[in-house]
Amino acid sequence: MKNNSGNSVGINHGISRQSQGASTAVEVQLKAALELAQQEIVMLRDQLRMKDQVIETKDEMLTLLRAQYNRPN
Repeated sequence: MKNNSGNSVGINHGISRQSQGASTAVEVQLKAALELAQQEIVMLRDQLRMKDQVIETKDEMLTLLRAQYNRPN
């Protein structure tokens, strides 16, 4: 009988540089996408504020027009 010593399956003790570079590229893309999404959120919130101002101004104008219409000449 032969004496077989040693590992039958290799073990990776290092870090793969290729996957590290790929994950860094993905992280950069994700950060850019996150930043873009955050900018879009700010823009949409500003648009909602402007919409509310337009509605408020419209309601004010309607109130003034109704008051003028109901006023005797």
